Amino acid sequence: MNYLAKFGKAMNSIDEFDARLENFKATDFSVKTINEYQSSWVAGHNQFSDWTHEEYKGMLGLIADFENEDGFVYFSEENTPTSVNWVTAGAVTPVKDQGQCGSCWSFSTTGSLEGAHFNATGELLSFSEQQLVDCSGFPNMGCNGGNPLWAFKYLKKHDAELESVYGYVSGTTKTAGTCAYDSKSATSVEV
Repeated sequence: MNYLAKFGKAMNSIDEFDARLENFKATDFSVKTINEYQSSWVAGHNQFSDWTHEEYKGMLGLIADFENEDGFVYFSEENTPTSVNWVTAGAVTPVKDQGQCGSCWSFSTTGSLEGAHFNATGELLSFSEQQLVDCSGFPNMGCNGGNPLWAFKYLKKHDAELESVYGYVSGTTKTAGTCAYDSKSATSVEV
């Protein structure tokens, strides 16, 4: 009942409640098992804990093959530390939530961009996933899926807006909006 209240869940019938409860029990078992054997991180529940695997997969949207047409860049491993905690180094923004939109590809893109920008400048910025959902265009499909490679291709031609200016709303609207990118925005960052 605490889970239902925390995530604002409502059931339409006893049958639905029973089915969701079974899904939750299976997820709870996984969470407890992971936490019993995992020491470096902790698993927990979220708004998807009572979903079936098929429901979750359906939200993820487009999964497409792609090739990196630009080739790969290999960096020297000389003088590379054996480990780095990027959170304590200040290179990671707080956890973000894509909500009810299959826009994980945009979050992957901004997370990569935020870390790269931090490494290059020492400044941590939070970039706009909504800009990518709204503006990066086909073959990205907004809340119906996309690919970070295609998002990066968009960002080669358009500066990245900050999340504080171009905020994320698709998690609640469940759809992409009209592109509101402003090339003259003082908040945009060239990538």
